[in-house]
Amino acid sequence: AQPTAIYFIKTALCILLNHHDKIFHFMEKDLTWPEAQSYCRTHHKDLVSIHSKEEVNTILKEYTYKNISASFLWIGLQENASKDQWLWTSGETVNFYNWGFRQPNKFKMHEHCVLMSPSGEQHDYPCNNPRYTFYFVCFSGSQSSGEMKYHYIKEKKSWFGARDTCRERYTDLVSITSQQELEKIRNITGGKKVWIGLYQNPWRWSNGDESSFQYWDTNEPNNRADICVGMWLKSLPNKRGRHRNEIGKWADFGCNTSQTYFLCYEDIYIFVQESLTWPDAQNYCRTHHKDLVSIHSKEEVKLLLEKLGEVGANFAWIGLQENANKDQWLWTSGETVNFYNW
Repeated sequence: AQPTAIYFIKTALCILLNHHDKIFHFMEKDLTWPEAQSYCRTHHKDLVSIHSKEEVNTILKEYTYKNISASFLWIGLQENASKDQWLWTSGETVNFYNWGFRQPNKFKMHEHCVLMSPSGEQHDYPCNNPRYTFYFVCFSGSQSSGEMKYHYIKEKKSWFGARDTCRERYTDLVSITSQQELEKIRNITGGKKVWIGLYQNPWRWSNGDESSFQYWDTNEPNNRADICVGMWLKSLPNKRGRHRNEIGKWADFGCNTSQTYFLCYEDIYIFVQESLTWPDAQNYCRTHHKDLVSIHSKEEVKLLLEKLGEVGANFAWIGLQENANKDQWLWTSGETVNFYNW
């Protein structure tokens, strides 16, 4: 029989807007990115994942970097070379392309964002190079509501700058799902090249978190292979032979570069004693926190059992659930399922 008092657990790993529910560990060891990742996973949870400018600022304020010699620290972002599908920033299904001749060509492996030419053809371009700034088209409303509106923005920005502007002012960069919609955009832009919302995201966080937020410095990323990511701690006079970098922004480095500093984190678990079903527990966690806990190692299981013992509980809901087809298990937080303990 099901006990009358059921505990469920919420891990602060998923509270992306509240840094107080994550414990950061600023480590000073001369390690490569894979070594730093292994250290964090052994002694804490993982290398840190970052999901907003507010979190970047929180990390910079949390620690004083003025008295250290290193210019950057390792964070948990790494290139996933196998992840090459094209996506719309709005989340719409990609079912329409209009690529130009020999496009996409991924020139020097750095072209992950899409520019629409005056003819309506799509070309892949670098997302964050100051040489490539263009006007762009945002949208608001939706097709399903019949209230879709397009907004042609005559401000030259990088693709990331265009996306952020659209999200601040409207809904997102435009998605183009048909030839008819493409012609509407062409008529609005009057024969100008414009950014649209088509892109690739070849980046993944070490802990499996979703990686739509990226905070690249100008001209980054720019390496071709074996790429891991660091966050600038100091502004260098002539960053890698080009320009002064911006503290807090990200740059790519060879993963086997030895670096003195890296940032680990671990979770704080919140235990709630309520008599709830699993759906009610999930709803409570999402309403008051972020989600039910996800578990990724035997060490984490051991830690949680110790915590449950401290509060006198012998059962807890976790965030693992079968999908609708009952052929796959998923974490409700969206994290990758890479560990079971049946």
